Amino acid sequence: MVHALHSSMQSIPHPYLCSELAVLTTQNRYGDSQTLTANLEKVGERSVVVLTDAPLIRGAQVLVETRGCRLDGRVKSWDYEPVLGYFTEVQLNPESPWSKEYFTPQHLFALWSLGAASQSRTAA
Repeated sequence: MVHALHSSMQSIPHPYLCSELAVLTTQNRYGDSQTLTANLEKVGERSVVVLTDAPLIRGAQVLVETRGCRLDGRVKSWDYEPVLGYFTEVQLNPESPWSKEYFTPQHLFALWSLGAASQSRTAA
């Protein structure tokens, strides 16, 4: 059962929840470089979700940096939550994939472990 959950996790765009401060570098609508503080919320091999106070331009190139880790990508989309801010999805460039071996954020939590815990409670 765990194998099935693990293999299905690979189809989840962001199979890990996390919490890690990050610095984002991108361009504003005038083409000027802009640096923002963000929180890395979700992470997967090909994309990440960061929480920011301001919206980023869709399609803009963005560099996500935290504790020596550098991930390059483009802003795919964002959702605004009035109390929290902007949950921004960054599609990582093919030459800049994320892996646990490269960088492990603080408070990393695998979503598949939620399913495994749920399955074990159901079986009991």
